[in-house]
Amino acid sequence: SLVKSIISLIIDFLTIILFSFVIFYCFDRVAFTTVPGFELSIKRLDYFIYPILDFILFGYYLFVNKSFIMNDRILRPVLTLGFVLWTIGDAIFAFEAISTTSTHQVGGVLMLLGIVAFIFAAIIVKAAIDNSNYTTIDIYHNNAKYNHMTAYMVLLIFAYVLMYIYCNTHYKTNYAAMDIIDICGIGLLFLSVTRQAIDSSNSYKKVRELENDASIDPLTGLFTRRHAFNIIKSVYSISSNFNIKISALMIDVDHFKKYNDTWGHDCGDQVLKNIAKIIKNSIKTSSIICRYGGEEILVIMPGIGKNEGIIIAENVRKNVEKHSFYAEKAKPIGKVTISIGGSTSNKTIVDEFDLIKKADTALYESKKNRNSCFWINE
Repeated sequence: SLVKSIISLIIDFLTIILFSFVIFYCFDRVAFTTVPGFELSIKRLDYFIYPILDFILFGYYLFVNKSFIMNDRILRPVLTLGFVLWTIGDAIFAFEAISTTSTHQVGGVLMLLGIVAFIFAAIIVKAAIDNSNYTTIDIYHNNAKYNHMTAYMVLLIFAYVLMYIYCNTHYKTNYAAMDIIDICGIGLLFLSVTRQAIDSSNSYKKVRELENDASIDPLTGLFTRRHAFNIIKSVYSISSNFNIKISALMIDVDHFKKYNDTWGHDCGDQVLKNIAKIIKNSIKTSSIICRYGGEEILVIMPGIGKNEGIIIAENVRKNVEKHSFYAEKAKPIGKVTISIGGSTSNKTIVDEFDLIKKADTALYESKKNRNSCFWINE
């Protein structure tokens, strides 16, 4: 969501500023021998305008990466590294500018390295443009190739650990200085964990959406065939173990091709959606309903024998027959009917696939007359 994206960018900004201060503080050795001071005048605070602008540009770059970027595995890391070095370098340069004890120009060096990375990226782009295979790709659908801010956060934490070891080795007796390093580490850890929590929340939401897409047919709202068969296998096994009857209905729309050819595929889709809704409303018992393929719908009814199954099948058929179907702009398309084949588990049926196969055979018989139900006889 937009709110989460804004919060993530704010966390990224705070992380870059805090990490920039850690680098400045660790490598400015004067800070460990004297109390660091800052001239916080309005004029000197103007130095932070440039890191903020850099960060906004960096955030826009990350946003663009989610849409389109050059199809090159080398370009994106180099370009991103350039943005990171330049933004952090500019922030350190601001700290160095307002510090009264600064003697090093670490920020300038990092900014120079950022420029080098940009030049290298430009060379890659120029070489790619000269190649006819240069294209753009949708990063959102290829996000397995790259994992942006999470990897950067981990690298920042590792870099902080190295700097902490360095400072603790050389200045472990300077407790005031080490306290500041400790506080910065806690801050970086907190920001990183918060950022990771936001990323995990977004990932979990996407996984749930993918799971729903994999289990539910988007047109009819019924189970997909693959998801339904995972359930059917368990249900059939339990029914067999406890000697409970289980029945299957195979339902097919009569002359479905005619509706598609006459009124268009939108009309055919609407017919399937309405029939799926009628089936769900007509079967009151606990059942598994899935789109078996095309216009065929499979219904598995645990605890239902042949006599009850025939009644349910006839109820579904009659409800479809008396329903008024309309095409686009409310044009009546004539009577829509279905054919149903049914089967019930018995000693000759070995598994759930055999049960469904028998129902499909029964459907073939019912299609000879159309608008009818046929229950296979053993």
